[in-house]
Formats: sequence, C-alpha cells, structure tokens
Amino acid sequence: MHRSKFLLPLIALLLLGACSGQVVELKNTEGETVTCDVSQATTLLFGVVARDVTIKECVEKYEKAGYKKAG
Repeated sequence: MHRSKFLLPLIALLLLGACSGQVVELKNTEGETVTCDVSQATTLLFGVVARDVTIKECVEKYEKAGYKKAG
C-alpha cells in the first residue's frame, strides 16, 4: 500500500512528461527566427512518434531555406 502512494504520482509525471509539446526555434543569417512546435493536445491525440515526425519535417524544411537551430 505504501508503494502505490508514491508510484501513482510518479507514473502520472512520466506520462505527462512524455506527452508534452515540443518547440524548436531556428534562426537565419539575417536574424529572423521561426518556431517549429507541436502542442500537447496534438501529442495526446496522435502520439509521440507523430510529434517527432512533425517537428523533424518542419526543421528540415527551414534548414533547407537556410535556417539553423538557435541556441
């Protein structure tokens, strides 16, 4: 009984962390920035794999246009 008291909140935190949105900021040589992001709601609906694919495609599109990841 004692373990479940700590185990349930830990599982909830892990699930929330895995389902959070993701943001990648990119910058070009003129200092213009763009943001590739996926909301937490989208991640919950379509999953982490879909989130990662969406972010990757967005980043690749802007890298082809001369942007680089900021920071």
